[in-house]
Amino acid sequence: ERSPSRQPDRAPLDARPGGPFASPGNPRCTRGPGKRRMATMSPVSKRLLVVDDDPAMRESLEELLRLQGYRVLTAADGTEGLRVVHDESPDLIILDVAMPGLDGFSVAMLIKKDPTLNQIPIVLYSGCLEENFALRAYETQVEYFLPKTLNVRPILTAIRKLLETTPDRRPAE
Repeated sequence: ERSPSRQPDRAPLDARPGGPFASPGNPRCTRGPGKRRMATMSPVSKRLLVVDDDPAMRESLEELLRLQGYRVLTAADGTEGLRVVHDESPDLIILDVAMPGLDGFSVAMLIKKDPTLNQIPIVLYSGCLEENFALRAYETQVEYFLPKTLNVRPILTAIRKLLETTPDRRPAE
């Protein structure tokens, strides 16, 4: 007889057959020791720039995007981010809003006003979702404004959609 508090042994929701992170036999997923990873996307040649003053957030996004198959550049503030954009011309920019010095809104506006850079898609993200932030994001003409949360699906979806619809600006390597 089972105790009433004990639940039957079940696989976690995300490991069930057909789930988004199903067993290693599922082609959408590869499993490493203690980690779940979504399958990498191609082409691997896409370069993304992550600009965030929070080292933990910047590093976790960098790791997540590398696991997805992207080449990732990083910058710790808006000024450094602008330098990297000019030097490296990334395929997409993920930009935190609240940073010391040049904030994400200012960086996005400078990029969108530059005719040599304004075709680079920008994803702005913030932990502050006040209405005035959304309005300012709209005014900067960025492609996406997303909440900074633990759920990475919205940012990955935005990246995938933007890269699918943005023509490649760089010559073939």
